[in-house]
Amino acid sequence: MKRIFAVCLILLSTVEAAPLTSAFAAEPEPAFPVERMQRDWLYQDAGTLKVDGFFTGSESCAEEKKLVDKVLEELDGSDAEEIRRRADELASAPGNDPRWKELYFDACRLRRAARLAYFGDAPREYVYAKHFVFGDCQAMFAMTDHLTDAIFREKGDDYRMGSQLRILRIGTNGDTSSELLLDCPE
Repeated sequence: MKRIFAVCLILLSTVEAAPLTSAFAAEPEPAFPVERMQRDWLYQDAGTLKVDGFFTGSESCAEEKKLVDKVLEELDGSDAEEIRRRADELASAPGNDPRWKELYFDACRLRRAARLAYFGDAPREYVYAKHFVFGDCQAMFAMTDHLTDAIFREKGDDYRMGSQLRILRIGTNGDTSSELLLDCPE
């Protein structure tokens, strides 16, 4: 199984072929919730895990301006100028104005696209296994080339059946989708 995965990854990275799809495959779905990515952006720019206070201020927009300024440090050109212009328009609006949140996440999307541009020639499709914990430590140190750990008799309290073989697609603008290739629920 390890060889199959290695061959798949090599093929994906070296051959420009038709996308890996199957007549039996489900429609692609987002690889992760947008809210999770937005929360991660807040963690990055706020420097703390306590991000509930942002976009709630009714008096000031100082915290929101700091967030936008932090993103602007990595942007340049017309993208940065547009974000600065919009931030200047919002200078007198309180932090709980929905336009601050929209501006911040727009800036973060632009920053993400700029960061991903570095990987322009990198493969855009990856095959991966999605699974729960592989049972107790038995699977950690034994063979892990099976899609599930169903072959192991010793199962810890955290053991769960189910795994999937999926393909992750990353668009040039940073959008991601995940498509189910093989499902092994039990």
